[in-house]
Amino acid sequence: MLKSKPRVLIITSSGGGLAHYTCHLQEYLKKYCKLYFVTYKKDYINGDPINKPEDDLIAENIRNPYYLLEHDSPSSLFDVIHLIKKLGIKLVDIQFCTTAMPVVFYYSLLTKKLKELGVPVVLTCHDVLQHTLQTHRIESLRLLYDETEHFIVGNKSEFRKLTHYFPIAKSRVTIIEHGVYNKFDKGKFTEESARKHLKLTNKKVILFFGFLRKYKGILTLVDAMKFVAEKEKNAVLHLAGSSNVEDIVGEIKIRIKANNLFKNVKLSNEYIDINGIEALYKASDVVALPYINISQSGVLCMSWYFKKPVVVTDIFPEAPLIDRKMGMVVKKNNPKQLADALLFLLQNEDLAQKYGEKGYEYVQKHRSWEKIAEKTFSIFSRYIEK
Repeated sequence: MLKSKPRVLIITSSGGGLAHYTCHLQEYLKKYCKLYFVTYKKDYINGDPINKPEDDLIAENIRNPYYLLEHDSPSSLFDVIHLIKKLGIKLVDIQFCTTAMPVVFYYSLLTKKLKELGVPVVLTCHDVLQHTLQTHRIESLRLLYDETEHFIVGNKSEFRKLTHYFPIAKSRVTIIEHGVYNKFDKGKFTEESARKHLKLTNKKVILFFGFLRKYKGILTLVDAMKFVAEKEKNAVLHLAGSSNVEDIVGEIKIRIKANNLFKNVKLSNEYIDINGIEALYKASDVVALPYINISQSGVLCMSWYFKKPVVVTDIFPEAPLIDRKMGMVVKKNNPKQLADALLFLLQNEDLAQKYGEKGYEYVQKHRSWEKIAEKTFSIFSRYIEK
């Protein structure tokens, strides 16, 4: 008789980066275990009810999720525990990032209760600390981290943060690098048709993609466009992403006006549906990630997949790999140096193309979800078999 697969519950969001990560991971992880999904019943930021996936990709890959999580509802906590008992779950994996600070206490109570019930919890930390370090936030995170059996982090930098700020044994932490986001290219656009679609024909396009937040160096990037536009009149910075996490649009517009960049900055302040991602990337010449603080980056992996050269700051764990091989590396908070790197790639198209191809080769070889799923389950099995 064949041995049945262990039942694993993944707690994740119903939209955004955590959900997309889960979409890619589950395809190969389900080879090893039977997966169930629990997600939020309401938005923990604005309180809006949630009863369906945010986009088609999530609907296709995170099948039949249970909408149970309410961070301010004790009954929700018991609903999740009841479900775990009912389904015979052997391990819970929480996909976690510190944007979800309102949920930390809820998760800590859930994890503590599961520990009492003998159900191990693995925390996949997409960032260990908030990007603006605050002592009281560390204490809040400690409540959750103390009850967690094992941690998955994306790189050595996050490993060091976790073991430095919290009393966690190194044996309880495993590094698994972020996988390649390869489900967004539907083959609907060419470079030419993408630029026409976005009204960027005959432009040299610099893409910034993702939530508009200060820690990502977005204000430095807008300041850099002053220098870029002086030498490349047709250069356009496309800021594509939502500011609903942090209201930064006013400051962006002030900088655009102060430097007369109305023709050189295109601001798309909205959540970009998965159907819009392909056109954004195919219309771009280079992707800018001038982050001031970093944990790991799905945007970087997606840029590599779309064969785009990148400009990153030297705080990226991947900076040594990238520097003049897949793109350019600059100091953070340095608009002039950032501008010079962007101009170099815009003005050296053949080299920029080679950088993009090198990035694609790297991410396909080293960041496959098949390998990530295998490593992830090797951690799960360590606790399931106890």
